Amino acid sequence: MIEEAEPQSSDGRERWWQLVMRHYSVQDKDFRDAPERAAAYTAFTRTAFHDHVELYERYLDEQSAWSPEWRAAAFSSQSLPRLTAAELNGLNQELLEVVRRWQRHSEAAIEAGDTEGRENVNLHLYGFPARRP
Repeated sequence: MIEEAEPQSSDGRERWWQLVMRHYSVQDKDFRDAPERAAAYTAFTRTAFHDHVELYERYLDEQSAWSPEWRAAAFSSQSLPRLTAAELNGLNQELLEVVRRWQRHSEAAIEAGDTEGRENVNLHLYGFPARRP
């Protein structure tokens, strides 16, 4: 997910890292073959979720520093459809394809030199069953 990056200072005690993977997707089925792998999956997803919450809270605290264009483009959305497990899996596949299409669009634009106004955008998707009282 990360690799060592070029040093950003002359302090030899510091090690700099950069993101390599711009997308990841994990599911229970990838880890259920062994209890220790299932525990690692749960620990990773909990940590990632808390990181996502911190990122969004930081955005909320700093949103006034963003341009009106970026504030208008940012969004938060929640839905509670009643789906079967197979339908939720299909929804996941469709959403991932949409994200991949926009990722390819972004990469092609950057490759063509279209970098003006581009920012890293956090997009976190979760889909899971919930029983409501």
